[in-house]
Amino acid sequence: RILCWTLLPIALGSTYGVLVLIPTGKYNLFLLATIAGAVVNIILNFILIPVYSFYGAASATLLAEFAALAVTYYYARPIVSLELVRAVGKPLLYSLLAVLAWLLASALFRAEPWVVRQLAASLAFGSIYSLMIYIMDKEFVFGFVKELTHK
Repeated sequence: RILCWTLLPIALGSTYGVLVLIPTGKYNLFLLATIAGAVVNIILNFILIPVYSFYGAASATLLAEFAALAVTYYYARPIVSLELVRAVGKPLLYSLLAVLAWLLASALFRAEPWVVRQLAASLAFGSIYSLMIYIMDKEFVFGFVKELTHK
């Protein structure tokens, strides 16, 4: 469960590293980010594994990937401004709220059969996500509907 979250920093770090730093000849900076992640992972493994076992190892890996992402982003930012937070900020917030609704619905329907629980959770996710888009981005929704109706 913990390691699945490493996909985000790995994907973003690879994007900045492979598509920005390496093509611009900044190989050493990408290597530095990778080394920083490895050092953070080793240090956190020594601290977390004795206390939290495999949860500690997974948490250390997740934090190390975010450390490598931070270093990669720091060096890639002056080269290309991707405005990552602005581009994915709202959808990420909507997704997090929708995931919380999914988790809550799963917990509320815990005694029900698996299919009912998944349907309720999926309905909660879709409803919250759609509601957030409608409330926060009305111009996006109305513009999209207008595009569909005019074509």
